Amino acid sequence: MSVIPVVCYKNADALKKEVVRDNRRKSGVYRWINNINGKEYVGSSTDLLSRFYSYYSLKYLEQQSTSLICKALLKYGHSAFTLEILEYCRADELVVREQFYLDLLDPEYNILKHAYSLLGFKHSEENLAKFKLKKISLEHKNILSLVHSNKEVSEETSLPGEAGLRPADHRGGQPPLG
Repeated sequence: MSVIPVVCYKNADALKKEVVRDNRRKSGVYRWINNINGKEYVGSSTDLLSRFYSYYSLKYLEQQSTSLICKALLKYGHSAFTLEILEYCRADELVVREQFYLDLLDPEYNILKHAYSLLGFKHSEENLAKFKLKKISLEHKNILSLVHSNKEVSEETSLPGEAGLRPADHRGGQPPLG
């Protein structure tokens, strides 16, 4: 599906100054396109300038070990990518507009297919093992319980005895908070 962007930077490396200049104090939806293999990534930000600074930071890219777009930017370099601003929009419209483009374009570099959601994300076995070893205070457990109460979970997550993650009872047998 072809989309006509508001702004197109054909060489994200050579046009870095324009990217910075043009996106100060703006929020919107953007797309990275790998000019070598055609793979895409769609994202959004309330502060595009800050987000793009992150993408141009080698330290940031190296720290994002699970991000496919960051791995690709490291592998191919910014000069192999086109950066497009698909649209500028208000911060309160970002989730809906990003989801529109995620559904329309089905970008390969996006691990998560739901805007601003971890729905469908699976932690590695290594990270799950680290989580099990981590000590969390009762106060922090209660805060997490409140934050995550009434959240929608997948069938796999909610089925007891399945291999997937299950809701943990962090209240130590105490009645639910609230």
